[in-house]
Amino acid sequence: MKKIKCRVAALLFTAALMVSTAFGAAVPASANSRDQAPDPRVTSAAVTPAEPGVGSPFGVDLTFTQTIDNFDYADIDHIKIEVTKASGSVSVSHKGYYAENISESPSEDGMSVCSYDLHIPQKYLKRSGDDYGVLKFEITYYSSTDDEEIAESTSDDHDLKFTVEYLVFNQLDSGSDTKSEGKLTVSSYRLDHSPVQEGETVGLELTVKNAGTVACTGVRSVLDLSGAAGVSINGETDTKILGNLNAGETVNVTYPISCLSKMTTGSYPVGISLSADDANESLSKIYIPITGTKTGEDDTGEVGDSKPQLIIQSYDFGGKAVTGGQEFDLTMNVRNTGSVSIENCKMTVGSDTGDSDSNTAVGSVFTPSQSSNTFFISKLGAGATVKKKIALLPKADASPNSYGVIVNFSYEAIVDEKRQTLTSEETITIPLAQLTRFEVGDPALGNPFFMGESGEISIDYVNKGKSKVYNVAVELAGDFDTEEGSLYIGNLDSGASDTYQAAITPRQEGTLTGTATFSFEDATGQVMKVVKEFSAEVQAAEVPAMDEMDGMNPDGSMPGDQVQSGPGWKLWAGIAAGAAVVVVGTVVLLKKRRARKMRLLEEADDYDDEPGEGV
Repeated sequence: MKKIKCRVAALLFTAALMVSTAFGAAVPASANSRDQAPDPRVTSAAVTPAEPGVGSPFGVDLTFTQTIDNFDYADIDHIKIEVTKASGSVSVSHKGYYAENISESPSEDGMSVCSYDLHIPQKYLKRSGDDYGVLKFEITYYSSTDDEEIAESTSDDHDLKFTVEYLVFNQLDSGSDTKSEGKLTVSSYRLDHSPVQEGETVGLELTVKNAGTVACTGVRSVLDLSGAAGVSINGETDTKILGNLNAGETVNVTYPISCLSKMTTGSYPVGISLSADDANESLSKIYIPITGTKTGEDDTGEVGDSKPQLIIQSYDFGGKAVTGGQEFDLTMNVRNTGSVSIENCKMTVGSDTGDSDSNTAVGSVFTPSQSSNTFFISKLGAGATVKKKIALLPKADASPNSYGVIVNFSYEAIVDEKRQTLTSEETITIPLAQLTRFEVGDPALGNPFFMGESGEISIDYVNKGKSKVYNVAVELAGDFDTEEGSLYIGNLDSGASDTYQAAITPRQEGTLTGTATFSFEDATGQVMKVVKEFSAEVQAAEVPAMDEMDGMNPDGSMPGDQVQSGPGWKLWAGIAAGAAVVVVGTVVLLKKRRARKMRLLEEADDYDDEPGEGV
């Protein structure tokens, strides 16, 4: 195969022009000049997989073909291909490539045809949307063989430059099962410190996550402080532009939050609206704990106002998140922040459902387990703290999220020599996650394996949990060769199942061992792994059939094969030797009999010829 040395006939064109000038004749313009050279065409294409889903990687193998008149493939050594632009549904992480398998052949009309291949691996391409997927290539022919010269070359250092576009996949149908959408959520938040004191300015940092399966473009965050009287954004607007967010990716955004100098102690709700160009708006609510000295709307802050306040100073539910269907203990430390004692306090644990009834039970998400949701505190001195604990049972099928729990206080205190009935309310947030039950079956292998032959391994997997698992991938490792050792599966809905299959070729006889490692993320973003070990016996290659015996060695083995030892071939060799002895003995015996008979006949003839005998 001749390597392209593709060069435009600029020299030929110049020579012709000089000759025509010498003879005073006009030279007609070439029909295929540098500017009129046709672009290469994609004559063969393979996309793997053929119809990638949103968020799925894919690979491309293309063959370019070009036919140009008056071409002399003599000096061009490199063909560089760069992916200069792609449609919004294709993500390209590596853009520079060199052509492979470059060849030249003549066409039927005598023109030269050059062709070359381009391979882009799956790790560099990914489908990021539902729209059409178009790749755009900038192809340059270089005559230099020095990579450094190519890197430093200018537009005058190459012979020809072309641009080609190719559609690698079509738009997804609106009803397609593979069409997905982005989903924005506030996965966590934190303050510079907590609780916040009245009159302070602190930073509120939000972690925004795209929990969907496709990228979100133009992500925006809007803070709503309408329900938090006395809290404002210091020196900035309530809207933040966060840019683009890929599936599973997170971004942090910070708001400076200021509190008035005189505020009532409590938890202040803050609303967060998240939106994007291609995702539905999502609403979240968080709570900012603020400690103040104001005791009510009528409190002017003057000396003599000494109404005590009860707050949840701290609480603990046993970890980062509670699990649906599993009971947990909520421990709360209640503190009297006032300067006088409180008496006859009724403490009620309720749900964040908007119900104004303080006796409302925890609600549909958290249910008290074998206990009441109400506590009684007979007396709590100024600055004193009391600990209360309640057992709660989360709903088994509740969606993973953070849920608010409201604690209402109703108590009495003597203020300015008068007994008054006072109330206060605290809200705490408890994240809930569902138990992850991603299960992987035992690997199934063909047994035994044979040297030089590939066998198949298959592994079933299923998501038995109530929550989706994300970024599922599998990887094989062991003393074997395979081209399917790594696979990105993607997200797996609750109840979904499938089978992973791969062909493996053993490297040696004996026992083949390996592992299959499945990795995935749960709803909280925690990475988990499931490792399955497997093994199989590997035997020597099978003996060929009788019609394949041509070309065997005298001992019955194929050239290059290792001769197996054992009682089988020795037995047959002994039988063959015995048969040969019998044949040889029979032949010798027959020859002796024939010689003896001939000798007797000769003696009889001699006897008849003796003189004196006869008439």
